[in-house]
Amino acid sequence: MTQRRIQELSRKLALLKSLDPGMSVFGSEDHQYISVKISGAEADELRAFNWPEEYIEFLSAVGSGAGPHYGILSYRESLSQAEEAWLLDAPLGDKQVGNGELTERMIAAGATRNTLVPICDSGCGEYFRLATDGPRRGLLWYDRGFGDNSIRPLECSFLEFYESWLDGALKQWGASAQGGH
Repeated sequence: MTQRRIQELSRKLALLKSLDPGMSVFGSEDHQYISVKISGAEADELRAFNWPEEYIEFLSAVGSGAGPHYGILSYRESLSQAEEAWLLDAPLGDKQVGNGELTERMIAAGATRNTLVPICDSGCGEYFRLATDGPRRGLLWYDRGFGDNSIRPLECSFLEFYESWLDGALKQWGASAQGGH
């Protein structure tokens, strides 16, 4: 199922690239719809770090580069910026995450330890991050970075996130995600 879905995402990406030769979709001038696949050895390295399998399969079949905003980061870039964070299912005040010291209030609210790796640069210090462990493993979070220093759950997997971007970009071109105009 995952392989078939990834093949469909690859098809949609090729369609989007053909519709947007002028690189008008936000961020496409940076990634130019070019993706670089990871090798089998690199996939094994990510498995050793316990990264979600669907993300590893995507990087193996489609690759990093082309994607939402300024594109999907290479796995080396992601690894170099991984952070541990205490994530909350529900906001505690205006915070969804606590970096650094865990407080009693956070423990009472059910905070869990997770490793978050940035996988997509949204610009201005903001990133989409993937939880690679903990109870939220495999789900994406939006890191506002310099904006308000908060991280919020997106409640979606990487493949859902990527497909949503593709479908939105194809809709911008008036193209059906099913295959054309």
